[in-house]
Amino acid sequence: MDRQAFLQTPACSMPQNGLIVEISVRLRELACVFLGLTVSCLGSAGADLKRGEPLAFSYQSEVDGTLQPYMVYLPKSLPEDKPWPLVVALHGTSGSHQTFLMSTKKYDKAKLMKAAEKHRMAILCPEGRGNTEWWGIGENDVFRAIGDFQKRAPIDKNRIYLTGHSMGGGGTTYIALRNPGFFAAAAPMVGTLHFDLAENARYTPFYFLVGSREIGPRKLFIKRLADKMEALGYERIHEIVPGADHRSFVPDAWDRVFAWFSDKRLVRQPDRITHAAEIPKHGWAYWVKIDAMERPGTIARIDARRDGNEFRITSENIAVFRVFPDHAAIDPHQPLVVHINGNRLDPGKEVSGKEIVFEQMADQWSVRTAPLNEPKRGNYRYAAVARAEQAMTVKSSTDYSLAFWAADALRAASGADIAFQLTAHYRGVGIQPGEVTEDDLIQCIRPFLQPLCTVSLSGRQIVKILDGNVSQRWGAIFVSGMSYRFDPQAPAGKQIVEHSLDPDRKYSLCLGENDILRKSVRVPKGISLSKYQRTSIWNHAAYYGHAVRQGTLRVDHLDRRQKVVGN
Repeated sequence: MDRQAFLQTPACSMPQNGLIVEISVRLRELACVFLGLTVSCLGSAGADLKRGEPLAFSYQSEVDGTLQPYMVYLPKSLPEDKPWPLVVALHGTSGSHQTFLMSTKKYDKAKLMKAAEKHRMAILCPEGRGNTEWWGIGENDVFRAIGDFQKRAPIDKNRIYLTGHSMGGGGTTYIALRNPGFFAAAAPMVGTLHFDLAENARYTPFYFLVGSREIGPRKLFIKRLADKMEALGYERIHEIVPGADHRSFVPDAWDRVFAWFSDKRLVRQPDRITHAAEIPKHGWAYWVKIDAMERPGTIARIDARRDGNEFRITSENIAVFRVFPDHAAIDPHQPLVVHINGNRLDPGKEVSGKEIVFEQMADQWSVRTAPLNEPKRGNYRYAAVARAEQAMTVKSSTDYSLAFWAADALRAASGADIAFQLTAHYRGVGIQPGEVTEDDLIQCIRPFLQPLCTVSLSGRQIVKILDGNVSQRWGAIFVSGMSYRFDPQAPAGKQIVEHSLDPDRKYSLCLGENDILRKSVRVPKGISLSKYQRTSIWNHAAYYGHAVRQGTLRVDHLDRRQKVVGN
């Protein structure tokens, strides 16, 4: 077998014992060495890459040194003389990089490949490290897989599109809204939440797809985001597919999505940027980057406009931000003038190849230039915000400290008397001793990304709710602002045997909106949570703010929060 024939071996061979045998490009490259072949075997401009069949690749992660797989499909119709458009497709829960390009039943790979062939677009399917919601290390995987393939093939940077289904639809919305300036358009299929970041989609068109038979909360959250984009005058489509359930509409939607992508191009140097960020990690948009908040835990916003070399910037809840002049199409031979919230600052002339740093202290803005330190998309665990003296977990036989810490964060952020942190359907990872980063705080709560809500209830009603949710495994609710003791062997309605609440007093209770709407909290008859007030604070931002304020993560009165009779 010669070099080219060996390297173009299809990504998957015959099924063996029901398994698909995958041969990664990394292994092929190693084999080239043993066969005495040249390792520069991918050729220039992707000429040696096989068309018309799924191909498997991998890259070595800078996070842990592991080889992370991804799959690619290159239609035969791709042009030979110009860069290729690329559709990045994110799989759903329990899926993998093979889900879309190897599945015949769930997603109909033939229809996906036909759409790619018809519209002359390449497809890339990352692995995402499993059920990560595409947050943290999952987001890192998306950008590293794209970056690796860009080294192998001629990808058009102005035509990189993002789509996905279910968890992948949520990941599409999550990543596209937090990384404006990278994807030319996004098409989330059942991509929920994130509606408080709608302003970030000014130059990123969205195509929302959801089945009419989808569960109510998902449809509601998608509608909120789509409606906000419409109110802002942004380009968006909100398609509710008649008669379709959670997944049945996807195979027939591929062609519509690819056709819609066809005329979308990335806006690179806009004259106006509106950007909101819950944490500094996601503060980068085009030529501005939010680096620190005045009030960590609440959303920071910037509205930056450029007219020639004059910038007019309005900030909200920002302590430090940067401007990258070379990304803003300025005249490098003319001085810059910057107005921040009506105050004029003069960075000077020598700004080419540098960044301009603006910092607010005591309501006064200062300005300085610094060597260019451009952010990196999908950076993982790049900046510590706190420390943990010991491991903290949500679900183990003995340690629930992280769940209680999270409840404390919700109560502190909302100002409520009491907070509930739920752990049903938990997919997160615990906090390890040492430095705690923004990514650690994002990943520890998966999949609970939701706005905080408050509702007024009596102490008696709160106790009844707790009684309906406790179990021998400590149930799905962890509390802050109160304590109780329960007997899981007692009959329903009598399991809470002791508590710290005044039964007749009204308390404000904080919990997540998704927990209310999806009925993750079992509410007894006669009690309603429907009159809740939604805040603009999201739970992962609340965790970030709490960590920054504490410095070292701790849980006060942990031993008294919840006790089981007999312990």
